[in-house]
Amino acid sequence: MIHEKPLVLFMHSGGFWKRDCFTLARDLGYYTICAEAEGMNLSDLQEIADYAFPVRLYDRDNLLSDVAAGLEKHGIERPDGVVTFFELAVEQTACIASHYGLTAIQGDAAHRARNKFDMRTAIADPFFSDGYERVRDEQQVHDFFERQDGQPIVLKPCDLGASAGVIRIKSIDEIAGAWAEANDALRKFVGLYGYSTTNGLMVERMMPMGSREYNVDLFISNGRPYVIGIAEKQGLYDGPSFRENAYVFPPESLSDDEHRALELESRRAVAAVGVTSGAIHLEAKMITESDGRRPCVIELGARCAGDLEMPALKRHRGGAGDLRALVLKQAVDRLTADDLEFARACDEGRAPSIPVSICVKYADYIGTLTADIGIPDAVTKSCCVVDSLFEAEKGHHIELPENDYLGAVICEGQTPTDALRNVNAAITQIPVMMKVAEREEPALTS
Repeated sequence: MIHEKPLVLFMHSGGFWKRDCFTLARDLGYYTICAEAEGMNLSDLQEIADYAFPVRLYDRDNLLSDVAAGLEKHGIERPDGVVTFFELAVEQTACIASHYGLTAIQGDAAHRARNKFDMRTAIADPFFSDGYERVRDEQQVHDFFERQDGQPIVLKPCDLGASAGVIRIKSIDEIAGAWAEANDALRKFVGLYGYSTTNGLMVERMMPMGSREYNVDLFISNGRPYVIGIAEKQGLYDGPSFRENAYVFPPESLSDDEHRALELESRRAVAAVGVTSGAIHLEAKMITESDGRRPCVIELGARCAGDLEMPALKRHRGGAGDLRALVLKQAVDRLTADDLEFARACDEGRAPSIPVSICVKYADYIGTLTADIGIPDAVTKSCCVVDSLFEAEKGHHIELPENDYLGAVICEGQTPTDALRNVNAAITQIPVMMKVAEREEPALTS
């Protein structure tokens, strides 16, 4: 079969808003194929992808043959590009790109971008100079904690996605529970995605809780990292897991010098890991030392911003550019001079900078707010409220595509403080049916 349009291979369909990525590729004029993890539901891909087929995504011995067979079944000799918007498929994407000679993250860099222990070694921040190690059992966690002079530590899987299984430990008594929770996260990912990993768990020093935290999103072309946007995380959750209450573009708490220092450190970290193309989503804190505040990278991922943050980043830049579009165009060697000029303008502070914030509420973090928003503690699903993505001062309601969320309310053009206040009121507008007394788990519909 001969295709006149570029043909993009997606490795795994991606996150909650996967439809957006496939639609974007089609809008760019590309054919879309999806190599989905075996066991995942292919039926919902029939409407958004031109072709889809199952592969043993995490089986290194059979991945290439599965992809080749899936392409051949549809009369395709080779794709014109390969991408993933799913963090767990980064190394597999690198493998396919190398096999077919396509533009994508390369093998060693893909490994360092996925394995948080090797990533920490590559970035080599002095804060962690002797403050991280792999662990195989609870006793090693106990021994590491005792060497930290009573300071909190972090236990986490080396290569899951986002903050899954990442647990703060503030006392010896919390180690057993943290160990169980981190290992449970590994098991859940195996069940959800057929994921396979042997990289285990690691521990590291924890940065001070009072430190401000930021997300940095970059696009890398020919080894040159461009900072597309920086968001400040607000309302950080003080429990064992890592969550935040809001993302704010642009960050409010950075001085000009600190902003430049964070950009510089982000570029250095990308270079240290060895990523020369694609998108990077990086998390960092500003930590206070004897000579002032400086940025310290928590970790990075070879992916775009999260499903809810990504539209806000686009809105922040005036809708003029979409990081996902840059990744897709790069994959098929269709980047234009205008695309690179947009990346340079963001990097140099010349692009639009519209204030945008996203507010997120988690049901098990909502206990103190139940009097205000009328949601009982028994609700176990997450509740997501998005601020300033579109035009909805009117209390416009949108449906999110997965039932992990109760719904969303969008409010336009508000400061983060006003947004958080209005979120508490606006959430009562979400049509939710809860019959907590009649069922072990509440029935949620939106």
